[in-house]
Amino acid sequence: MTTLVERGHIYIAQPPLYKVKHGKDERYIKDDHELSLYLLRLPRGRAAVRRPRRGRGGRPIGGDALAELARQYLLADAVVQRLAHVIDRAALEAIIGGVELRLADAASAEASAVELAQAMGNHEVEVFAQYDAKIDKHRLLIHRRITATSRRAPSTPTSR
Repeated sequence: MTTLVERGHIYIAQPPLYKVKHGKDERYIKDDHELSLYLLRLPRGRAAVRRPRRGRGGRPIGGDALAELARQYLLADAVVQRLAHVIDRAALEAIIGGVELRLADAASAEASAVELAQAMGNHEVEVFAQYDAKIDKHRLLIHRRITATSRRAPSTPTSR
């Protein structure tokens, strides 16, 4: 075994997650992100997205503009998925939706906490403004209340 390691003859295999066929083209794809990018490169035909504007259809987005918009969405979603391991996903979505966090002083941090809590719209979430003396800055803390009733399935009455 030592000789195999010393000579560099040990390889780590990573099986693909998907096998995709399109016409005569066949390829193996390793993850969801790569699959999404591959699907974006496929011919789109006459696909278009139209944003409704005051009851009438807006100007359609299609072709390369639609492909670029979809690519940007996938990249942004990948960033949100990575950040969701560190930051509350609902908070990230609220920030993406336009909630601006102002943490320059205690009053603006408190107002940002209230605005973020309202944007998250969940009664099991509380957002607090807090001053951190170690870093000499204000920050927001998100607390999720998890109760026994929110975690367990509804029970069925039993007869005795």
